Amino acid sequence: MRSSSHSTTLLLPGQLRLILAIALVHVVVWFSYYSQLPAGQYPDEAARETLQAAQNLAIGLPTQTSGNTLYTYTLSILARFFESSESLVIAARTLNALALILSTGYCASAAGRYWRRNRTVWIAGLLVGLNPVLVFWAGQISPSLLATACMSVALWRMLRWLRRPKARDSVGVSIYLTLAAAFETCLLPLPLVWPLLAFLYPHRKRVMHGILALAPPILLLGFVLVSSLQLQSPLLWNFDQIGTGIYKALGNLEGYDGRSFALYRELHLILLFNPIHWGLLLILAGLGMYARLKDGHRGDNILLAVSILALFALSSALNEGGSQARATLIPLLSLFAAGISLLPKIWRRASQRTRRKIQVGTILLALFAYAGHFTEDQSQTWERDYIYLAEANIQLGNNDRASTWAEKALEINPNNTEMQEVIVMAQFNDWAMGTRQRSLPIEDIKAYQETSQPNTASATTQAIYAIYKYKLRELEAAQAIWKLQRDASALALLCLYWTGQIAEITPGEAKAYEGQPYYELLRDAIKVNRNALEYGNTEKLLDNILAFAY
Repeated sequence: MRSSSHSTTLLLPGQLRLILAIALVHVVVWFSYYSQLPAGQYPDEAARETLQAAQNLAIGLPTQTSGNTLYTYTLSILARFFESSESLVIAARTLNALALILSTGYCASAAGRYWRRNRTVWIAGLLVGLNPVLVFWAGQISPSLLATACMSVALWRMLRWLRRPKARDSVGVSIYLTLAAAFETCLLPLPLVWPLLAFLYPHRKRVMHGILALAPPILLLGFVLVSSLQLQSPLLWNFDQIGTGIYKALGNLEGYDGRSFALYRELHLILLFNPIHWGLLLILAGLGMYARLKDGHRGDNILLAVSILALFALSSALNEGGSQARATLIPLLSLFAAGISLLPKIWRRASQRTRRKIQVGTILLALFAYAGHFTEDQSQTWERDYIYLAEANIQLGNNDRASTWAEKALEINPNNTEMQEVIVMAQFNDWAMGTRQRSLPIEDIKAYQETSQPNTASATTQAIYAIYKYKLRELEAAQAIWKLQRDASALALLCLYWTGQIAEITPGEAKAYEGQPYYELLRDAIKVNRNALEYGNTEKLLDNILAFAY
């Protein structure tokens, strides 16, 4: 009777609602903060391609590639209601937030059912809902949160199935594992191996369980073969460093996956002050598994969890998975980490020998988790993040910050021509494109000109170099460069037009440069009536850009 009463009060709706509310506040605070940052306002190239493909699918236009992922199709549904890229980004983040809340709820519920203690509900729920890695990726155009939600539901149903195998759970677990694999390729071994377990574990109707569990992954692979559906990332078979790859999948170091989470953790205090991380979860999960065994239970669930981790580590090593892929297993670790609530009782009753075992095991697990920090510099991938942050800031008009990030990238790789060009554009924007344009003395122009030497520069930076030549009265040399770059640079075409080398530019001709730097300035310039009495802002700006030096 006591046990029945305890189980009925174990998962109080109010308790779960409070945990979900805490997780919701966490993600809303992060979104509010992140949306004010250049990284949150300017999606990277891969994200922009995904958004564009989703928008094209929504209106029936062909995409640049022959196939699309399940995540792209998911975003295309949202794109039917959110037409602009900005609103679609907000919708995608909202979907990620809902997936995080769902993951939190199912993980907390699974921990309550598994451990039969209220504390475990709180521990598991908050380890997921307040996890900085999950909330960081929730702010990206990324399928990792949807894959995490599918994994959480699969784990919740899997625990119920292990207690009493039912046909609906055999197929249910398989469906969610398959969806998780469709969103994150590194999880593909899980739905492929699940039918084997569904066949071997039950005592009755094994064939039925196996067939039901096999159907969803077969359907997914069939769709991939005969339709335009693609996996989130192509299957790679990288056997060169498989041992290192397996350790990277299980050790604390975050693998690079479009973003270096370690860098953003250092940049933003809201992430830095959050102590939850993979190494901590791994240690807590190990202690929770030990507590489960000491509590007198069989090790079936633990064996299954270790098998999932091993399969994922192997797949991640072969397919070069990163931080996003590994984030999908955070609910699994959190579920077993909740078992640390049993350790105080075990510790009090333990002998000195048992206590020593716990201490040694914890130290060994910690050494395994954190050993990578002593052998590998995690900042080696930061150059790509510096490049992205420089590009984001230059696009948003933050010239000083763009130069700062570009200089950091050049410290790592002095031959990075893209960052040299960012510095050139930042210098140009600073004096030419701000709210208060500045006229330049000859000394400054010569210094800027030296920085913007063409070499392997882009058409835009060559156009800027020619502007400096023009301001130094080297008119023919400047015009020659503009004419050479006019087809590839909106700024070069604009300079030819404003200096009278081209009599007219139609709106249709200008639209061909859409998406290039300074396209908006070109578009505004062709609307200016230079014979009108009014001297507008665009006219003032262009006259200052092409004014001779003093």
